[in-house]
Amino acid sequence: MNDRNFPNGKVEMQWSYPGRPAPHYSLDLHTSAANMIAWLVRHRPRYLLTFPSVAQELASHPDARRLTELGLKGVVAISEVVSDDASDLVRKSFGCEFAQIYGCTEMGAIALQSSDDGTLLVCDESVLVELIDDDHQPVEPGETGRVILTSLYNFATPFIRYEVGDYATSADGVSPSGRAFTRLQRIEGRQRNALVTGGMGGLGEGVIALIGGVAIFAVPSERLFHPRLEANLRSEVDSVRACHIHEALAVAGVDRQ
Repeated sequence: MNDRNFPNGKVEMQWSYPGRPAPHYSLDLHTSAANMIAWLVRHRPRYLLTFPSVAQELASHPDARRLTELGLKGVVAISEVVSDDASDLVRKSFGCEFAQIYGCTEMGAIALQSSDDGTLLVCDESVLVELIDDDHQPVEPGETGRVILTSLYNFATPFIRYEVGDYATSADGVSPSGRAFTRLQRIEGRQRNALVTGGMGGLGEGVIALIGGVAIFAVPSERLFHPRLEANLRSEVDSVRACHIHEALAVAGVDRQ
């Protein structure tokens, strides 16, 4: 049974153990954007922790004007790359800062976004981050490389020079705040989330995309240059999200099935 369903969601009185009581609320991601907004307005949290795509969807919703009523101190993005457009839209709609936490299940928090210049400051006390090129050599400042991680305090199941599949760009210079942490300019994305077909990289003949929170698969049909797009739209998908999907399909020049 899913105890995070709308309208109540789940309430927990402890954020972490051990620690002081800190009530927090969670809601199923399959909830429509309209109901998410209504739920947030009812609970009025101080901070919102969510995927950037979800925050962007809420900020684009016709009810987005209600988000300013929340009085949020900040929106924290996890699990996905944060684009500049998403950051600007979320800041405008929510009326607060949009910060990013870079992490993974194996390591926990890896880097936190600095309020000084938007770069990511690595949690050097708990994890060693290396950026290497295809020749396994460290990249220069300002260059992009594969993310290699070593956990410093995971004694039970240590990860040593563990490659998660992410790519990041190294930041040049020191933080304006003077904090002596390793800096990342941005997280570029994860290689294994791309489907490569026909010898093409990136968005080739076969594409996996995430549009409005719905997974879209482009599957080549018998006619090689006329791929057939299949999308399984759940009944819970609201009209605004469905409109975004159909617009994206039209722009891509793909016939709806």
